[in-house]
Amino acid sequence: MTTKNETEITKDIKKIIADSNDIEKDVSAYVKNNIRTSIEQSRKTGTSIKDAALNLLDATRDAFGAANQINDELVEKIARIITETTRESTEEFLKAEQKAADAAKATLDEALVKSRGDIEQVGADTREAVESAYVDMKEKTLAELRRLDAVGDAIYEYSGEKVHNLNERARPQLEETARKSKECLETIQKSTMEYSRKWLEHSRAEVAEWLVKMADNVNPKNDDEA
Repeated sequence: MTTKNETEITKDIKKIIADSNDIEKDVSAYVKNNIRTSIEQSRKTGTSIKDAALNLLDATRDAFGAANQINDELVEKIARIITETTRESTEEFLKAEQKAADAAKATLDEALVKSRGDIEQVGADTREAVESAYVDMKEKTLAELRRLDAVGDAIYEYSGEKVHNLNERARPQLEETARKSKECLETIQKSTMEYSRKWLEHSRAEVAEWLVKMADNVNPKNDDEA
């Protein structure tokens, strides 16, 4: 499924408003499904999620405006749904990536048993697989964090652009949602950094030294940390 543009989203939400017996519930479900689709598309193409988040916010308000049912509180709820869904998707994705990295390290440990703990005797293909898993994990983690960061940026931008249109209560709520999105980003960032640190540890000093050197070679110290 491809990501829909703002016009298509507005049309869909207008239809929900016209046909639904529980508008808020059905619009919320639609937004959650749409942002998940946008996230998946973003992972495949490398494009930013920011525009997709802005499109959902704009389309929601436009659709309700066309129906003479302006509801800024619902728009704020949509912002929370976008943030929460992105967070959930990010955590699910990173958990899967970390599981793959753990599997690569487990393969290394199996090879170490055969080599009697000598990392130099571990096959090149096994060591390359560990390096590849680490690089893949780091790159995908950074991409996920940027995606979550873009959602917070989108909400801040939306609240600023619509400052004269939103009611007095809605704007500070939107900004609070954006702030919480940034806090969530920091929490996940710290968690991934801690995971990466532990992943590079090993009970055998020789192997731990090799892992750290491997990480330094593919992730220079002056690079941004995930």
